[in-house]
Amino acid sequence: MTKFYRFVLRAFRWILYAFFFLKVENKEYIPTDRNFIILSNHVSAWDPFTIAVSGKFHFRPMAKQELYRFGPIGFILRKLGCIKVDRTDGVRALALARRALLNKEVMLIFPEGTRSVTRQLLDFKAGAFALSVKTKTPVLPCQVISPKGMRLFRRVRVRYGPLIGYEELDLGSDDKDYAKAMAVVRDAFIRLRGDEMPD
Repeated sequence: MTKFYRFVLRAFRWILYAFFFLKVENKEYIPTDRNFIILSNHVSAWDPFTIAVSGKFHFRPMAKQELYRFGPIGFILRKLGCIKVDRTDGVRALALARRALLNKEVMLIFPEGTRSVTRQLLDFKAGAFALSVKTKTPVLPCQVISPKGMRLFRRVRVRYGPLIGYEELDLGSDDKDYAKAMAVVRDAFIRLRGDEMPD
């Protein structure tokens, strides 16, 4: 973890606990002895920082290339080691993510591929599931439970679920498009959300 990463983590920890009353639930599910892929819903631009603070993680997030066009944001993303995603050609991003996982790094991926303004779960993209299976890396389901738009002085929760082994997502020739694997994680997301977020 670089000094810059630690600085950003400390700054956002103060903001999230002071102004959003951050609460972390089921932290015991976070592995301490191996790498994994955090799979989470995506409801706000705050999500990567909220998740990082919740588990004091050092992970490699993936960020769409459009965010890099804004000077200060692009600078921060590069310093944090984000993997740039070109939505028209995700091959390079997936290759970088695969390399990071094989190097035993932790990754954060939003399988919906974009933010959900309604907070409802969107359709998943296959990339995260292919990475899990091909690198034999388990996934840690996570849900950010927050009011619409991340409002000041309204509590935000980060809730974790039990680790899902890559074996549970590797269904071979019966699941070439990872649809069944996506269903496994989607069910885990829905259980974590309970009745606090729309499905």
